[in-house]
Amino acid sequence: MREFTHTTGVQVISKQLAVTSNSVISNCDVVIAPSHALTHLIRNNLVRELPPATSNQPLTTSDQRPYDPFNTFSVLASRGIIGINARNMQPPQTWKEFFELARTTPTHLPVLESLNAALKSFGESINTRNTYLREKAQSLIFNLQSSFLSQSQLAIAPPLEGWNFIAPLEGVEMWEDSYCIPQTSSQIEPAQRLIELAVERRKIESVEGEMLSAFALI
Repeated sequence: MREFTHTTGVQVISKQLAVTSNSVISNCDVVIAPSHALTHLIRNNLVRELPPATSNQPLTTSDQRPYDPFNTFSVLASRGIIGINARNMQPPQTWKEFFELARTTPTHLPVLESLNAALKSFGESINTRNTYLREKAQSLIFNLQSSFLSQSQLAIAPPLEGWNFIAPLEGVEMWEDSYCIPQTSSQIEPAQRLIELAVERRKIESVEGEMLSAFALI
């Protein structure tokens, strides 16, 4: 952002937003959205198509992102995986062992990520439509106590600084964030330039995991 401001003279103000509606992003020129939120924005015509010079940047290991048809509305910003973090102890090797430990060990359990991890512990896809297994996973989470991250020894999250991280044997959830430009942006050319500059500087690792489909949330 400093380089962008130095090059263009345009000041960048960053905000952390929960992207759920047009009113939330209406005063923004660039948004970094998670994949499931981006699907919502595209469906509701809240983000604009990017010009080929911006949108056709190489995406490393991903040729086509399922949440953005033809990679038309966004550019990949970052990606990673959600696994097991352990502090002052060795992390369990499997999701099944993790949930057994969570009964007696202070554990941070974010709702959606924990549900997906519970499905993995049953050997199931996080995108399953099997209502029996989804209810079974919800029951497993419901019967556990979630602690604040600062008070926990175990956590479901991307790698945390100062914690031991592991990708369990049953597999992990992969996340991706993407740059996009709202339909209401009043600074389209600077927004495109900011994205292009960010793409030139980004470092995206190749990771293995299962992407959460927006359709699994319905």
